[in-house]
Amino acid sequence: MKFEFSLNRNQEKALSSSLSLVLVIGILVLVNSLAARYFWRLDLTRNKAFTLSWASKNLVGGLDDRLLVKAYFTDDLPAPYNEYRRQLEDTLAEYSMYGKGRFDYEFINPNKSMDYEQEAMAYGVQPMQFNVIEADEYRVKTGYMGLVILYEDKSEVVPFISEVETLEYALTSRFQKITSPRQLKVGFYYEEDSTPQLLENLEIVSQPLSEIYDLVYVDPSEIDTTLDVLVLAGVQSGLSDYALYRIDQAVMHGVKVLFMHDLAMINAQGFQVMPIESGLEKLLGHYGIELGSSFVADLQAKRISVQSQQGAYTISNIIDYPFIPVSSDLGESVITSNLGQLTLPFVTSLSISPNRVDQLQVDTLARSSDNSWLVQNIYDINPFQQFSPGSEKGPFDLALAVQGDFTSFFQGEMPPARPADSANAGFEGLEEIDQIDDVQAARMLLVGSSNAIMSGFVMDNTMVDFFLNAIDWLAQSDTLISIRSRAAGVTPLRDIGENSRNMIKYAIILGLPVFVAISSLVIFRFRKKRTQRVYQ
Repeated sequence: MKFEFSLNRNQEKALSSSLSLVLVIGILVLVNSLAARYFWRLDLTRNKAFTLSWASKNLVGGLDDRLLVKAYFTDDLPAPYNEYRRQLEDTLAEYSMYGKGRFDYEFINPNKSMDYEQEAMAYGVQPMQFNVIEADEYRVKTGYMGLVILYEDKSEVVPFISEVETLEYALTSRFQKITSPRQLKVGFYYEEDSTPQLLENLEIVSQPLSEIYDLVYVDPSEIDTTLDVLVLAGVQSGLSDYALYRIDQAVMHGVKVLFMHDLAMINAQGFQVMPIESGLEKLLGHYGIELGSSFVADLQAKRISVQSQQGAYTISNIIDYPFIPVSSDLGESVITSNLGQLTLPFVTSLSISPNRVDQLQVDTLARSSDNSWLVQNIYDINPFQQFSPGSEKGPFDLALAVQGDFTSFFQGEMPPARPADSANAGFEGLEEIDQIDDVQAARMLLVGSSNAIMSGFVMDNTMVDFFLNAIDWLAQSDTLISIRSRAAGVTPLRDIGENSRNMIKYAIILGLPVFVAISSLVIFRFRKKRTQRVYQ
């Protein structure tokens, strides 16, 4: 017996639709299953700001023990904070994917349980108040949006996630700190009589630095081989020979040094100048690094607001101030990658001695523009003067990264005597350093101004990121540089010249009306021809 099976047209359509539906559902289930196993994201931002860097992937991929992130987040936070949880969850999921089973995270709503709330506050995650408008009613809501990182018997806390643009840096920097067997030690040189003011001025860089490194403030007696990096910034008086000896021997023992040399102390309110002779000139000169004796002025400069008195009125003037050069020529070093530009107030030039050029590896980190020049009279920084380029024109190097072999400034000499007034100079209980005459493969970084990192002069976060990158490079801890720089980039506009600017300006002014007139004429003629065809 022979059976035949046939469908009419409607049945064929129904069967085809059913099979298509089953196929679509199957594809969706497969895609969902793959998405649960594999993380994938299309990131079209210039610096891949929403994708984990290789440094973060390598860090969590090399964990020796289980790392747990406890995120304390209140549900239904007001905008824009309601999006912070989603971004944090996506980022932690990506960390977990590369963590090879040793990276875990969980979200906890402290508002649901008193125990959770006490646990969050015990770790250091404090409640925040948010303004909420619901049903035409204004009220204040208490919530949490922080996290704690647990690894072995250590913990690191992020009390409040204030922005998502730097989320990867905030997390990876703490992951690195908590998983490192030894925390690197950075010493800030300070002078006894200027300590309070110096600490206040440096707070803008010392606070983020302390989140990564063991930060200490050292006088000459505390400059020793336990430091990984020594920072000399804001030196306001002449260094004694003994202080120079301790710095020199730190270099010889392998301590990396950041020299931020100031030509003068600047009173930005009254535009007054007090020259400084720190003694670093002769020490660095022996190493083959020459410090300029003039300010670098540049027509590519920062704009400042200056008030002037005209009769009974106070007038605010916005002017380009050449004594605050803006460098957009940052070389190709990892230290300055993606930073875009650096602002360096009252900076002096740097150069390498001719007899050391072939012996040192030098990377230029910041250079002034072609429209820069040297100002010999450093006492006149009046912003209302008529600025005109001098005879010694740029560009000039403003920041250098130097690597190479060095000999001691005190080679073949007896160590200088300690200061007589040791009780007040911080030399009591001093532990002597074994004198060494040379060092190989040393690293040092030089900037022609420390004003660039002082709170009264810092005009954007780019210089802060540059400073932190410099410390990372000196400490040979490059993990965070690429992450920090991705969120810090300031892309300056390229100077196209006066003629090109005028062409673009007049093209916009005249081009739009001409375009509209021509377009109208074309449309008119087209409609006229179409009307004639209709009548014909």
